[in-house]
Amino acid sequence: MKFEHILVGVDFSETSREAVRAAARLAGDARVTLLHVWHAAHPYTAFSGSSTDEVHAAVAANEAEIDEYRREAHELGATNVTSVFLAGNPADEIIELAHKDPTIDLIVVGTHGRSGLAHVLIGSVAEKILRRSPCAVLAIPANVARGRRRPQRQAAAASIH
Repeated sequence: MKFEHILVGVDFSETSREAVRAAARLAGDARVTLLHVWHAAHPYTAFSGSSTDEVHAAVAANEAEIDEYRREAHELGATNVTSVFLAGNPADEIIELAHKDPTIDLIVVGTHGRSGLAHVLIGSVAEKILRRSPCAVLAIPANVARGRRRPQRQAAAASIH
């Protein structure tokens, strides 16, 4: 399957790094947009209570980190990689951008593997995206980022004579 524009949700976790790697391997000539959303109840309060210097330092650190992700995507074969920063609710911003830009035909996100109470209280950005996305979604599970794959099942062998 060939894609035109891949949107990757980046929260700077190891799982989102794996999402960037997966998108880069799939990209070919497709445009890849790395999106980081500063989580805030309201976009103007993302850094409320922080001094201007603290805000500039946080933004600079995030820009440096996303530059690192972009370089890695290039090394893995993605040729057209850009980045975007937004403030708001991560799932809402990813979905809104996908609705606004009809060229986005794949969203790639990492999952954190939360379950139980943590999932109920925090929710799952990946799950919200899966439910509301206007395009295909590739969710990279947390165990991939941790280097663990699902245990391989042993094939049952039978000899019939």
